[in-house]
Amino acid sequence: MNDPETRDVAEPVRMRMKDGPGDVSTSDAPLFSYFAYGLRLGCTMQLPELETCSSSESLGPSSHDVEIRRADLPAIPAELAERAGLAVRARKDSVHFIWPRSGQFVVRSGRSVRYAPMPGVTEETLRAPLLGVVLGTLLHQRGLHTLHASAVVIDECAVAFVGEKGAGKSTTATALHERGHSLVTDDVLALDVSKTGAPMARPAFPRVKLWPDTLQMLGRDPASLARVTRDIDKRVHAPERCCRRAVPLSRIYLLQDGPEVSETRLSEREAFFELMSHSYAARFLGAKQAGRQDFRLTQALVAAVPVIRLGRPRSFAHLDRVLSTIEEASSTS
Repeated sequence: MNDPETRDVAEPVRMRMKDGPGDVSTSDAPLFSYFAYGLRLGCTMQLPELETCSSSESLGPSSHDVEIRRADLPAIPAELAERAGLAVRARKDSVHFIWPRSGQFVVRSGRSVRYAPMPGVTEETLRAPLLGVVLGTLLHQRGLHTLHASAVVIDECAVAFVGEKGAGKSTTATALHERGHSLVTDDVLALDVSKTGAPMARPAFPRVKLWPDTLQMLGRDPASLARVTRDIDKRVHAPERCCRRAVPLSRIYLLQDGPEVSETRLSEREAFFELMSHSYAARFLGAKQAGRQDFRLTQALVAAVPVIRLGRPRSFAHLDRVLSTIEEASSTS
């Protein structure tokens, strides 16, 4: 089975639709209660990656900000049955994600998710897309600005890392975590962006996806960690120190290859176009569907936060110098 979090979302097909799934029959199973991104999530699927609500809080169904329930969703269109990749059907208030070999999700108004595994597929297989693409879309629907980024806390502020696939976002964030800095997020960075005040980064959950060579460099045994999916050798690492409250975002690093470690601050215009290319919502919904909200929030973000191009050789031998450069810049800003 293809990895629903990486391979299947590389080139999503965006399909027009006149009608959504409409009312569907949903499971009445009890909800497990979790925290992520400052939200209380109720889910019929167990999500061991997330922090659970304590029993003392006694959350009832009405206490959840978001409900995630298994449902009997309509059969997928015939033209998708033989496809391996992701198809997206978007409307004003809902988005329907279809992985023909894995399952379906319908995300509505930032408040509900309905999911259905394909025959023979376990719920466990759906956790990866749920905690990535689906949850990222829900955050966008709630008015948050989402970037495909990793972030840590340095000197009580969030420092984020964006870059092309394989640029080292997760590696940089995890290596900084090993030096004592708390993780904010890996993969989806959710920001409260307003015209006044610093953008606030919301904490995600304690999960980082790393390749075996990175884990070995960090002194971890890849064999002791679960794969992200059975077909991908990336492993799931649970950091010990994780941010638990929203923190101001102080800077964003654009990771790029270079002959030496160097920093260059981008102009607001350059930063705008770079960050638009790393918009999480636009990546899966398309720029048109992500819409004015994405455009406006990116403008506000680059006006408030410096974006730094961080060049460095693609080698673990230079990693300590890269990390020191980031820490020194944060201490003097």
